Amino acid sequence: STAAGKTFIPFAPSIMPILLNVLQNSPQTSADDDFRLLQCRALEAATMIAVAVGKEAFAPFTKSILDVMVSLQRMELDDADQMIEYLASAW
Repeated sequence: STAAGKTFIPFAPSIMPILLNVLQNSPQTSADDDFRLLQCRALEAATMIAVAVGKEAFAPFTKSILDVMVSLQRMELDDADQMIEYLASAW
């Protein structure tokens, strides 16, 4: 998406709700590593989209993604949880 740059703008409104949906759902168990990795990749994709399309085009999603990131940040994450690394990169 970052290589596509501004040409990705028409696709962001279709993709961002899906990514936000993945991020807003909690893993069913603490051992659900596959779902956590999916969440991490969704966060990574959302932030890459933000960089690619620019702040004006991303504005409709800014509050939602920031709310999700704050919520994830406030969770008591295990030191081994890969979300810590993805959050640090996203911020």
